[in-house]
Amino acid sequence: YYGETNTNTASCYSNIAKLLYELNKYEEAYNFYRKTLEIDSTILGNNHPKIAKHKLDIGTLLISLNKYDNTLMLFTEALKIYKDFYGEYHPSIITAYNHLGQYYCNVEVDYTKAIDYYSKSKILAERIYGHNHSMVANALQNIAYVHSQMSNLQKAIDFYIESAEITKKFYGEQ
Repeated sequence: YYGETNTNTASCYSNIAKLLYELNKYEEAYNFYRKTLEIDSTILGNNHPKIAKHKLDIGTLLISLNKYDNTLMLFTEALKIYKDFYGEYHPSIITAYNHLGQYYCNVEVDYTKAIDYYSKSKILAERIYGHNHSMVANALQNIAYVHSQMSNLQKAIDFYIESAEITKKFYGEQ
C-alpha cells in the first residue's frame, strides 16, 4: 500500500487531526480522523487496536461537536475491539472504560453507569498495575468527579483523598 492508502499517510492524517482538534477546528479534524480510519481499516481490517483508537478519537471529537448520535456506538465498538484483540486485561481497555464513563457522565448524565465504567477502569488498573499506580488514582478522581456532580460531596472528598494518597506514593512527596 502506497500513497493515499499507506499506514504512514494515515499516521500523518491522525497527527493533523489531533493538532486541528487542539486548535478547536473540529470539523476539519473530523475529516482527517475519518480518512485515518478509512485507510487503516482497509489495511489492517476492522478489528485492529488502531481502529479502536480511531473510534475513540472520533467519538471524543463528536462530543466536542455536540453530535452525540454515534458516540456511544463508537466507544462500545472500541471496547469490543480491544477485548477481542487483547483479552480482558489490557491498558487500552481502561482507556475505553474511561471514555464510556465520560460519555455517561457528561452526555447521557447517567451517573450510575458512569460510576460503573469508572469502577471497572479502577479494578482493571489495580489488576494490571497494583493499587498504588497513577491509573488507579486517575480512576478514583473520575469517580470522585461523578459523585461531586451528584452532590455526594463527602463521597467525592473521600475518593479525591484516596487518589491524592496514591498519587503521592506513586510520584513521591516532592
